[in-house]
Amino acid sequence: PLQTIARRETLATALIAASAPMIGLIRLDPIAGLRVGSRAATAGGGSLRRPSVRGIVVALESALAVLLVVSAGLMVESFARMRATNIGIEADHLLTFWVRPSEARVPPRDAPAFVSRLLAALDAVPGVVATSVDGGTPLSGSASTTLLVVGRPVPANLDDAPPIDRHYVAPRHFRALGIPLIRGRTFTDGDDARHAHVAIVSETGARRFWPGQDPLGQRVWFGGGTGFDRPDSSATIVGIVGDVADEPLDGRANRASFYTPYQQFTYAARAVFVRTAGAPMAMVPLVRKAVSAAAPDLPLYDVQTMEQRNGGSWARHRFDAVLFTVFGAAALLLAALGIYAVVAYAVSRRTREMGIRIALGARPESVVRLVVREGLTFPVAGLTIGVAGALAMTRLLQSELYGIGATDVRVFGVTAALLVGVSALACVVPAIRATRADPLEALRAE
Repeated sequence: PLQTIARRETLATALIAASAPMIGLIRLDPIAGLRVGSRAATAGGGSLRRPSVRGIVVALESALAVLLVVSAGLMVESFARMRATNIGIEADHLLTFWVRPSEARVPPRDAPAFVSRLLAALDAVPGVVATSVDGGTPLSGSASTTLLVVGRPVPANLDDAPPIDRHYVAPRHFRALGIPLIRGRTFTDGDDARHAHVAIVSETGARRFWPGQDPLGQRVWFGGGTGFDRPDSSATIVGIVGDVADEPLDGRANRASFYTPYQQFTYAARAVFVRTAGAPMAMVPLVRKAVSAAAPDLPLYDVQTMEQRNGGSWARHRFDAVLFTVFGAAALLLAALGIYAVVAYAVSRRTREMGIRIALGARPESVVRLVVREGLTFPVAGLTIGVAGALAMTRLLQSELYGIGATDVRVFGVTAALLVGVSALACVVPAIRATRADPLEALRAE
């Protein structure tokens, strides 16, 4: 049965393929044949405007090229904007790694002293400018809790309080990461467990929770964690600092951040930041030695520069941009080759017409304009179809884009101009060839 079906499909395919030239002969226009030349008329393909299978294929290639080039343009622009986004820190000369001692080795009550020994050893390393710790690194996520402000109503369920990002950091944290101080002060070595609790709020937090007010001097406590989780253990806000992108840029919007000194409460498992005067990775051996001196047999995990972490955060977007660019370039190249082939074929079928035009005084540039104008008929039709399709299809990319809409006018405009330019260029070569037609040779060939 499969062989019978195959034979029938083969026969049907042959009949359909043979019917195309038969239909072309039936629809032959004598007037057009006399106009463009007898051989062109009987062979077909002389007109660059009349609908044909080749023209339709070129239009479809152009439409697909538009769709892929628009997608590539959106992904590349999205990636470029992501790379250009200020995440709120100075990533250069910043070494990062993790230490994760078990609670059996470093109980929570001993965590501040452990972190102090670790940072003291790192600060003593030649070439180290500043050090700090935190519960995560920028663009990778942060510890979160809820915020409660002294003097404001407390919800029955603390989980209903506004969510915030929570940081337990060293006094020189803002210098180590290059986070600017907006107002007030940063932490000092005197902000330890023997003194009153203090906190620093990010600029976004200050605007959100104290609009039109001065947050300095306000007292806050937090819905989770230890040490700042009751009204009588509240912290006084002493400073306002710049915003830092704690979450990946393509993730949820960054929340307000609140910082407290690690000396007043912290955990032992910490991300460590080391700002160096020279190349960060060159400092790794000395850093390992310092950590080993402060905490023997404590390994360093995930050692990277901050620039490497940033690159890893948007690696998927870089891959998507490269992938779409490759496909877009391939589609554009195929469209250009298709346009060139169709126009070259059509021009070759109109040798007599071009020769007669030149013999009658047509200037070469006018012949070129004629061929290019007619050759752009199907690519422009494909461009129109492709733009309409792209407007519908690129909406599926919206969730993958950063800082740009799926219908960005500039990307669509550049793509349209690029396709028209490539199409015109593909038409120019056979058009120039048409200007070299010799009327005597053309008539002799007929």
